[in-house]
Amino acid sequence: MFVGLGRAALASLFLAGCTGLNPSYADATGGEGGSGLGTTTRDATGPDPSSPTGPSQTTTSPTQTTLEPTDGSSESTTGMGPATRGTETGSEESGTETMGVIPGDCSTYLQDCPDGQKCMPWATAGDGSWDALACFALEPVDPGEPGEACVVFETATSGLDDCGETSMCWDVNTRTNQGTCVPFCTGSAEEPVCGDGLACAQRNEGVIALCLPLCDPLASDCDVGSACVPDDNGFVCVPDASGPGGAVGEPCEFINTCDPGTFCAASGVLNGCAAATCCAEFCDVEGLDDCAGPSVCVPYYEDGSAPPGYESVGYCGVEV
Repeated sequence: MFVGLGRAALASLFLAGCTGLNPSYADATGGEGGSGLGTTTRDATGPDPSSPTGPSQTTTSPTQTTLEPTDGSSESTTGMGPATRGTETGSEESGTETMGVIPGDCSTYLQDCPDGQKCMPWATAGDGSWDALACFALEPVDPGEPGEACVVFETATSGLDDCGETSMCWDVNTRTNQGTCVPFCTGSAEEPVCGDGLACAQRNEGVIALCLPLCDPLASDCDVGSACVPDDNGFVCVPDASGPGGAVGEPCEFINTCDPGTFCAASGVLNGCAAATCCAEFCDVEGLDDCAGPSVCVPYYEDGSAPPGYESVGYCGVEV
């Protein structure tokens, strides 16, 4: 009988696992997009060592969005900084001075920014992964509601979109900068709240906290262009950023850079992984063990610790 990897064991064993999200997703037709989360072109997620569940965890990390100019050339843009906030004081040049927002001084759970602004994840370097929170200007005219189409401005990680304050533009097509408004988790980081059929995916050291659809990794029941990846509360659908790679045994950096039906796991629980993390295959511990030897089907969760409905989820790896 094989013993599953408990949450505490996973937290230490998979410290090198993938936990972040990569905003550059592969499109549904097999192409590879630039940065940003897209409807057809998508992004990936990067490693998040703090996540306690499963043999691997990854963080979402968007890459820079590439816009296509009308002349057919490719041009990258960088995101704008956060909105200014604070009192104005005298300045030698203009007579006023504005105090910028300090990343992390707002909460997407509470939406505690001043009127006309909303708290948003963004990439302080202008590209790459979401790594901070700040207040950004809120779309003043008819902002989008969760589930509605949306647009990002500049890049997928600029912090600028036309969704209302309860959501952010997610799964962005980097050719059109269009995506879908997805709701932020409410409540708190310790006790997040989402609607039925959704789970709060907390990634990138808490910068990302979105209500995403729950899924079954053995059924691969996410929409086309999405992958079912591990989360603290089970498994959720995120944009598939695997592109031409992501096959079983291939190295991976982000949680969403492995093909659907696989996930990014730490090498310590896998056979034949030459990198720190590699893509591993899910398997059904209650079905036939069809893992390729010498790997065996290992329970993803320790006995009794699986969330309801995930008791039979396993992965092809090293017997422990």
